[in-house]
Amino acid sequence: MQNLRIHHLQHVPFESIGMIKEWIHEHLVQHTITHLYKNEVLPDINDFDWLLVMGGPMSVNDEEKINWLKTEKEFIKQAIAADKRVIGICLGHN
Repeated sequence: MQNLRIHHLQHVPFESIGMIKEWIHEHLVQHTITHLYKNEVLPDINDFDWLLVMGGPMSVNDEEKINWLKTEKEFIKQAIAADKRVIGICLGHN
C-alpha cells in the first residue's frame, strides 16, 4: 500500500480522521487534506486514489449558507465518475 494516495476533506477543525490517521501512518500511505472551512483549493482528481469525506455539524442541503458545499458535492461526483474509492463518514456519506 505504499503507493496508495488518500485525500481527505475536512469540514470543521474539530472533525479529524481520528484513528484512520494511525492506519495511514502504519501503512506508509501518502495523505493530503483539504480544509474546506479555510476555503482551501481542492486537488486535481488525478492526485489521489481514495477520497475520504469527513463529518461536520452542517447539512448537505446548506448550500446557501456554506459557500463551498456545492463545489464539494460536484468534486465528489467527479471522483466517483473517475472510479476513485470514496469513503464518506457522517456528513460525508450523504
